[in-house]
Amino acid sequence: MGNVLGAELWGMLEGLNMAWNDGFKNVVAETDSSCVAQLLNTETSPNHPPFSLIQSCREIINKDWRCVVQHNNSEGNSTADGLAYLGHKMEIGLRFFDNPPVTIRDIFYSDGRGISSVRQCSLSNIPFS
Repeated sequence: MGNVLGAELWGMLEGLNMAWNDGFKNVVAETDSSCVAQLLNTETSPNHPPFSLIQSCREIINKDWRCVVQHNNSEGNSTADGLAYLGHKMEIGLRFFDNPPVTIRDIFYSDGRGISSVRQCSLSNIPFS
């Protein structure tokens, strides 16, 4: 499936598999896609295009562990946002990091300490009434 939803679901599937295979027993899987969280937490029609990916994720979620999938805005997880940005600059393929890449190291450690960041927005040419 070559679209954003498919990529989000593949990422969730890989992450769930990694957590399960590494022996974690209490997992909160966060996604900045409210659609993915909804698809994995509610009944989905078998006719839905990514149904097989949804079912594969659910099979892992329903194994003998506590696994919750929840939506979190990208601002709530700056590390994931930074990795996604970095991913746009890399060749297609799955990457594993033993340590956070230099370009997001500060963000990673800030997230770990619970320090939030504000995304800059600029507004121009917006009429005020």
